[in-house]
Amino acid sequence: MTLDQLLTQELVRELAGPRYFERGEGYLADRRVLSLADANGTITASVAGTEDYRVRIAVGDGGLFHSCDCPLGLRDEFCKHCVAVCLQWLATPHDDDSGIRGWLNKQDKQTLVNLLDERALFDAELHELLSFKAAATDFSLPVQKKLIRQAIGTRQFVAYREMRRYTRRIDAAVDNLEALFRDGIGAPLVELCEYALRRVETAMGHVDDSDGYMSPLLGRLEDLHLAACERARPEPKKLAKRLYKWQIDGDWDTFRDAVEKYAPVLGDAGLQHYRKLATAEWASVRPLAPGEDDPDRYGSRFRITSIMESLARLDDDFEAWIEVKQRDLSGAYCYVQIAEACLERGLVERAIGWAEDGRSAFGDKADRRLSELLVRLYHDSGRHAQAADLQWDLFAQRPSLQTFARLKHSADQLQQWPDWRQRAVALINERITRAMTDRDPGRRRFDPFADKSLLVEILLWEGDADAAWAEACDGDCDTGLWLKLAEQREAAHPRDAVTVYRKLVPDLVNQTNNRAYAEATQLVTRIGKLQRSLGAKDEFASYIESLRDEFKRKRNFMGMLDKLA
Repeated sequence: MTLDQLLTQELVRELAGPRYFERGEGYLADRRVLSLADANGTITASVAGTEDYRVRIAVGDGGLFHSCDCPLGLRDEFCKHCVAVCLQWLATPHDDDSGIRGWLNKQDKQTLVNLLDERALFDAELHELLSFKAAATDFSLPVQKKLIRQAIGTRQFVAYREMRRYTRRIDAAVDNLEALFRDGIGAPLVELCEYALRRVETAMGHVDDSDGYMSPLLGRLEDLHLAACERARPEPKKLAKRLYKWQIDGDWDTFRDAVEKYAPVLGDAGLQHYRKLATAEWASVRPLAPGEDDPDRYGSRFRITSIMESLARLDDDFEAWIEVKQRDLSGAYCYVQIAEACLERGLVERAIGWAEDGRSAFGDKADRRLSELLVRLYHDSGRHAQAADLQWDLFAQRPSLQTFARLKHSADQLQQWPDWRQRAVALINERITRAMTDRDPGRRRFDPFADKSLLVEILLWEGDADAAWAEACDGDCDTGLWLKLAEQREAAHPRDAVTVYRKLVPDLVNQTNNRAYAEATQLVTRIGKLQRSLGAKDEFASYIESLRDEFKRKRNFMGMLDKLA
């Protein structure tokens, strides 16, 4: 399928979604698409955004291939830059005799050579691209490695703002390697990919890659390395040794889960050798009991554990996977992972056993995810009383609307919610009383029970707005809840709503920013509407004048008030 057949405005809208599509249309209208080119079924362009971003569009195996070196594009999202380029292409005639392509087709060879040669003197990216193209026509390992060194190797630290320019050089080098693959290169390409991967890994320690430009390049090189191995079929044992050593010694997760991806290439001989290397290393890894630590937890221990898990998955041996996981039971989440894996296989009682073991080992210090999983498992197996008791512990440890709602769900299974609710509300009131009588103002200030916010939130969730209002008036609550209360009282109790809104306006204006001013103005508008409905138009006018007097130095806020008149 060609681009003409595949690329439509409807497809672009579907891939981007309405938000990015609209932004892409704006970029197109602002003429931000620069140097659009269509060669051999691939669209390339630069798009002027915060910086100039490079976009590539082509037909891929799974449909439309797209890439952009903006932060969103690096996460494989169809960003506004991709949208703008596609829309520009769709709006451009594709006749070879039109525009720049038409003019180029009419020039003689020497004119084009002179044009490119002159431009390359002033354009470093074009110079590098032409160097790669020239090298590809005369393949040799030394030449290709030199190009890779020039593109990747850096003796100086690459700052954040220089990363896009720097990674474009590497991107061009990877493009060249992919071109070699399309030309049928096999075994030498395996060596070149590994050479490039080592260079990229070394470079990653000398760059500020906050936006993650380097990881996609590693991924492309790994994919190309696998494809080259599938073509060249290198000696299995040697390949197994290289992959294993890369995994066990590397710092960047290169070739992670390699044994699963490369199994068809390694064959029986390569897999056997890989397993022998891993098993020997695994034998030296000591078990960790609950609460124990290992200074190398995130180093070689993590890597060999990941390798052993991969081998167990490759063999589809769940028991072997369990043996690997239980070598480290130092944290409660270790039990969560095993229990969830058992549950996925329908082993409910076994999952409960692991979750209960974790709770027993860690008690109240257990990872909440372990307790939450155990509540779900108890309900699934009909043990509702045990689930409710455990859910109560979770609620008591961290009272919140979420844990209150979950407690209700558990108690409902026993048809005992009124009793459990009374107990929960009593606990909340006890915490509120304790916080309100705390003599330490600093501690009281940050105590979530220093007012009745949680109780108000629960009553609103239950639909009892009048009770929520009474609790808020008795012990105060946070601003967001006051707004909800006022909104609910506008119809039946408009004066209450006006009182709340008037209380909140000064707090917003004193934040001294336009967003807060706008929110305050919206509240003033609502106050006016309510007071006019109460026949208190003069009272509202007096209120506006009091605001002007109190906040006369807030010029932006004054401007917003003027628009209300």
